[in-house]
Amino acid sequence: MSIDRDSVAAEVAAYVSRISSREIAPDTDFVTEGLVDSMALIEMVSWVEQQFEVSFDMMELEECFVSADKLADVVVKKRS
Repeated sequence: MSIDRDSVAAEVAAYVSRISSREIAPDTDFVTEGLVDSMALIEMVSWVEQQFEVSFDMMELEECFVSADKLADVVVKKRS
């Protein structure tokens, strides 16, 4: 089953907005903006893996969990 990239980006942005109590755009950099600390990142990885039925290894986290847009690209690629 295919997955829509823009929907993934919107869901991820909404998730980060909820945990950070700040509205964000899909291209907002989580780390630069100080929205996700190490504990929130662990929770976010778990949520993304469950929500989109994908998995990540530790080496991917730094490059994938940058913004909702970047993460959506990776999720779609993993699901294809």
